[in-house]
Amino acid sequence: MIFTYYILIISLGAIVGSFANVVAHRLNSGRTILTGRSRCDSCAEELSPVMLVPVFSFVLLRGRCAMCGSKIGTSHVLAEVVLGAFFGAALYLHGISFALLLSLIFLTLLTSIVIYDLRHTIIPNLLVYPLILIGGLMAYMSGDLYAAIVAACTAAFFAAIWLFSGGRAMGFGDAKLVFALALFVGYPIAITGFMLSFWIGAVISVALLVFYRKGRTMSNEVPFAPYLALGFLCAYFLQLNLLPSVFF
Repeated sequence: MIFTYYILIISLGAIVGSFANVVAHRLNSGRTILTGRSRCDSCAEELSPVMLVPVFSFVLLRGRCAMCGSKIGTSHVLAEVVLGAFFGAALYLHGISFALLLSLIFLTLLTSIVIYDLRHTIIPNLLVYPLILIGGLMAYMSGDLYAAIVAACTAAFFAAIWLFSGGRAMGFGDAKLVFALALFVGYPIAITGFMLSFWIGAVISVALLVFYRKGRTMSNEVPFAPYLALGFLCAYFLQLNLLPSVFF
């Protein structure tokens, strides 16, 4: 029975991952999110239901459109695989509970934010504000008295970078996103997530800036949301705590 739950929740994650990708692609594009058939990005032909099965359609079609043969963006299948894995991890961590439901919604919104940030280097308020609300609710339910303090401090750190760099080193949306993530994972995991995301982001961002240094800045060319999501979720699902015990 437990195995069945995992199969169902992972399959749900793959389906929702496809939806999260649609949200990221249609948001602020003039297209409706909840209605309208999916189309090929290249030939604009409507996709049949057989071509929309998460993961399996991508594999069967070998990553190409059945009508025009153009390559299908890897973000589609990555969102399905990654969110399926995250849904399974959330079930393992929370079991069948209200916290699980909140986690699934949080992960879905976060996935859309990451994809949108990768495409536009902007974190949309329409997605990040509900993320903050869910994060706050998770902190309240867990009785984490320090979560809000840590969230405010980490957000202030990113906001200061944005302010003093004039937006060149980091966008203000990153401050709002880290606030939501810190509330969601709680103390002391948030501090570990902060360190991991910053280390990952700093190393990769600097490497990209060195490689593509002409006319590029960290703010408008290297989106930080993926690194924040990766660092905080790794710390959260693995329950990593890099702080010495003296801090407790």
